[in-house]
Amino acid sequence: MYNVRYFKPDNSVSWLVKQFLVIEMSGQMQIEDKFVPRQDASLVFHFNTLPYIIEPIETELKPFFVAPLLRKAIKMKISGKLDTFIISCHPSVMSRVFKIDMTSSRELSINLPENTFLPLWKVFNTCNTTEQRIDCFTSFLNKIQSRSYQNDLIDNTYNNIINNCITKPLYEILKSTPKSFSAIRRNFIKRIGISPKTLSRIVRVNYLWEKIKNQKDVDFHELVFDGNYFDQAHFIKDFKAITGETPCHIFKRNTEFTNILSGRRN
Repeated sequence: MYNVRYFKPDNSVSWLVKQFLVIEMSGQMQIEDKFVPRQDASLVFHFNTLPYIIEPIETELKPFFVAPLLRKAIKMKISGKLDTFIISCHPSVMSRVFKIDMTSSRELSINLPENTFLPLWKVFNTCNTTEQRIDCFTSFLNKIQSRSYQNDLIDNTYNNIINNCITKPLYEILKSTPKSFSAIRRNFIKRIGISPKTLSRIVRVNYLWEKIKNQKDVDFHELVFDGNYFDQAHFIKDFKAITGETPCHIFKRNTEFTNILSGRRN
């Protein structure tokens, strides 16, 4: 048996946190499926059995780490008794506040400094409820960021892409920024982990995923139009590059566990 719960952040942490997620398993089942890239990054804390990445390289995940923005899907396995607490964050804000270089995202997970996050992991491990963990994280965050957070150029660029890339070409979104594209790109990758172009591709794929995940019949002409793609071949190429499967294939199979591993609500 498994249990998945989502918690909306309150105003005191919503400048950083998009959602809190809890995944629990009793130890009597095994799940193998994909994590499909999202446009946010997460602080991940495991308290019992540690999940595995199976592909592209087999490795056991650590008790706490950053799950960065990935360029393409990875295959994961979870089994045994699972107690996982995930804090999905605005990546540009998270990397700035915690001083994390996101360019190491090619490693599939990014280490967190133990002197800061090991004590937090230990406190989480003693909590009896998710609400207690959320309160602990709120106190932890307020100590690190005592002043009101102010967005900078990279935050604004990230938000502009997230909010506008479905309807506007990337060059149009970036032309209003006060710095050159090359300067923005270097700093953007350091803070986000991927380029503006890759982010816009992930946003569009996720947008269309949400539109069609519960539809029995997929209208490709409508998706090409809604996603602002040049043609159907362009849409399918982008979708497969990020998810590892064509739209027809992935939505004909059961994506329940894909949604769980990817932090999506079914």
